[in-house]
Amino acid sequence: MKLYNGWWGNQYVNTISMGKLLKVGGVALAAFNSIISIYNLTSGKTSGLKGYFEAGLSIVSTITGPYGVAASLGYEVGKLHPLKLIGIDATKWFK
Repeated sequence: MKLYNGWWGNQYVNTISMGKLLKVGGVALAAFNSIISIYNLTSGKTSGLKGYFEAGLSIVSTITGPYGVAASLGYEVGKLHPLKLIGIDATKWFK
């Protein structure tokens, strides 16, 4: 199977579109992230509300597509919030 752009193959060559390839890769990475989040929760690396939220959000983002990805991306960016750089912990309610 080869990856071609704008050509759909013939009886000798099967092709796959770039969109389908990216979708499969994205779902595989999201599933891997879910497995890692659940492992971190069960091994004790993350605990409490934060661990359950990260595991749940990773599973939901894998299933729901673009909306889950947006929520997960917002959560990850929120963990790197600029207030943390000046010493204000904006996530203290979440620990």
